[in-house]
Amino acid sequence: MISAILASTSTGGIGYKGTLPWPKHKEDLEWFREHTIGNIVVMGRKTWESLPKKPLPGRSNIVVTRDAAFRAPGAVVAHSFDAALSEAAKEHAIEIAIIGGAAIFAAGLWYFGWRLSLNALYLPLLLVPQLLLTLGLCWFLA
Repeated sequence: MISAILASTSTGGIGYKGTLPWPKHKEDLEWFREHTIGNIVVMGRKTWESLPKKPLPGRSNIVVTRDAAFRAPGAVVAHSFDAALSEAAKEHAIEIAIIGGAAIFAAGLWYFGWRLSLNALYLPLLLVPQLLLTLGLCWFLA
């Protein structure tokens, strides 16, 4: 199964200057760990670079970048989203979690099919269209 894990500000932002645009909360980090541990996380280069600890422990880390010279010690580097999925398929994990950034979410949407769920705990329903537009997913609203 391929899933996307993302959180958004009230204005649809998912990152700010290489970090989360809000203070880190222990509960959020625990939820993220619980839902990704033992599985595969796929992220873009900027998300990788923003991690305080690399690679994320207890998970297979795959970093997507167009930079052929890029190295990510402890992670697999893929040069396209399709290549990342091919690498993930070699591991036979139960779940592949797409964790960011916006270009990776947009590339992955085609693989999520119609199974896109948004946790509305911090996301008012009126902001869902704005978030989808932020990610370049306006076709999804049709």
